[in-house]
Amino acid sequence: MRFGIFSVETLVEQEVVAFGDPDEITRVALLYERAGFTHFLAIPNFGGLPHKRVIRSMELMAKQVLPRFHPAGPA
Repeated sequence: MRFGIFSVETLVEQEVVAFGDPDEITRVALLYERAGFTHFLAIPNFGGLPHKRVIRSMELMAKQVLPRFHPAGPA
């Protein structure tokens, strides 16, 4: 699969995009955070995934990735 002139594999290898389990997404997001980025764009509906997989990806992001950056609790 390609994004313009780049293959998905190249983008993953260069850590421009992240695919994988919550630990892998967190690992890549932390690289961006350490570089000074304050926002992370998640696109769970990618490549025509079935609806159930999109919802599952969103749930994993909400339950297992985001809390690592913004722990729950009183503000």
